Amino acid sequence: MNWLRIILISGIGGLGAILVGCDRASLQRTFSADPKANQWNTSTTTSTAAKVQLPTDFPETVRYPGAVLKATSPLGESPNATPNSASQGYETQWVTSDSRDRVLAFYRERLQQPQWKGFREALGDGVTILSAQLGDRQLSVSVPQASTAASPEPASAAAIEFAIVNQKISDAVGVGPEASPNRGILEVESPDLSRVPVSLQPYVRDVAQLEVIADLTATPDRPISRALFARWLVELNNRIYRDRPARQIRLASASQPAFADVPATHPEFAYIQGLAESGYLPSPLSGDSTQTRFRPSDPLTRETLLWWKVPVDRQQVLPTVSVERVKQVWGFKDTSRIAPAALSAVAADRQNGDLSNIRRVLGSTLLFQPQKPVTRAEAAAALWFIGIEGDSLSARDLLRSERQAQAAAEEASPDAKPTEPVP
Repeated sequence: MNWLRIILISGIGGLGAILVGCDRASLQRTFSADPKANQWNTSTTTSTAAKVQLPTDFPETVRYPGAVLKATSPLGESPNATPNSASQGYETQWVTSDSRDRVLAFYRERLQQPQWKGFREALGDGVTILSAQLGDRQLSVSVPQASTAASPEPASAAAIEFAIVNQKISDAVGVGPEASPNRGILEVESPDLSRVPVSLQPYVRDVAQLEVIADLTATPDRPISRALFARWLVELNNRIYRDRPARQIRLASASQPAFADVPATHPEFAYIQGLAESGYLPSPLSGDSTQTRFRPSDPLTRETLLWWKVPVDRQQVLPTVSVERVKQVWGFKDTSRIAPAALSAVAADRQNGDLSNIRRVLGSTLLFQPQKPVTRAEAAAALWFIGIEGDSLSARDLLRSERQAQAAAEEASPDAKPTEPVP
């Protein structure tokens, strides 16, 4: 069974308290069922989640939508303590049917809101740990990693169980920020995101750390050109799926240009031509004789982003849909302004739910503004996740798997240099 553990503690030393001693055995104990759970339940019937009482000071801003409260338990040493009286805080246990990607996305977004400070992300033995401070408290979210980077669990996977622990700094046992984490846990260094909108920072950070796009955070609010987005789309798709050649888009070599304004000498020709030859861009090669010019220097619009990106996500030709269908699935007040050729992509994007490009880039909105230029930060957020739920990878998935491999290599490598033979 998948497990997710969320620990709410206070002070700067909280994350160190979680990381220290985080060997495989302790992690197994952390994510195992509490044998004393029946002692902590404040209701008379421990098996009925609806009767479990939520502690009165539980922070509602970190309550995962739709999650069911299963049990509560104090962290105090007294076995007779209640969740609201335990000197060392309390633990609440929850369950959700959502995927780990959705849980991670939710807490990355919440922990980078303006009221939270010092967001950190680290990788442990089988878990991803998110952490941020709110006043004198620190929230640390530990989410189990997928079994394999190439095959993340589908949306229909078993329910995820997680726990939230609220602990006082005076009762926590930990180390200061100067202490180093255990071997095998790699902390992710964040780039400068001060100019990136808060809602997009988790995606931009991960994409920047893939080291595919140069100076991504330098001009995040700058509109991205159609030619540059075509390059990003190919490069990030191929970087995320670098171990899955069947999902990669082939760069074009010397061939008859698909567009009159993108000759073979154009710096982005290999990417634009490669997308056209793969059928992901509308062009005369795909039977669209009206698309003879690419307009590489024009700003990328929101409808065009969907028009190009969603076919790459779904790896298939999209069915034709009507304006009424798009209005039905999205509820946009300006649906009639979307170009007819882009309607299919906009409708198909809705099938990814909260992982859709529109939700990731725009959040909750009733206005799509299809002709509005896309910024570099928004483009990065769209390219953070490629595929459909159950057959996809994100920049975070790739970073996690690469750091796991790096940690394993460092663990296997001897610390001492080979001794040179004595003459």
